Amino acid sequence: MDNNTLNSGDERYSYTEDDFSFLIYYDSDTKLYLVDSWVPFKGEPNRFNTKYQVNLFKDKLQTYQIDSLFDDDKQSGNYEVVYKSGQFAD
Repeated sequence: MDNNTLNSGDERYSYTEDDFSFLIYYDSDTKLYLVDSWVPFKGEPNRFNTKYQVNLFKDKLQTYQIDSLFDDDKQSGNYEVVYKSGQFAD
């Protein structure tokens, strides 16, 4: 729930960039991005992990339901890390 639709008595959370983590890979052959993301929830940083495949040319976002599918796609492609933040940063 976003802070604009809070009911009275609901707790309000404030997040900063440090509460999120992203590791983004790019494959120049297929022009696809793979994104490993951690997002905050109820005041706890990096609480939920979600993995995506992003195809900007087809305007398509696919969510991976199983981590091994993400890992298989990453291994089968020519992916290079293009962005790191949060817990993934060096």
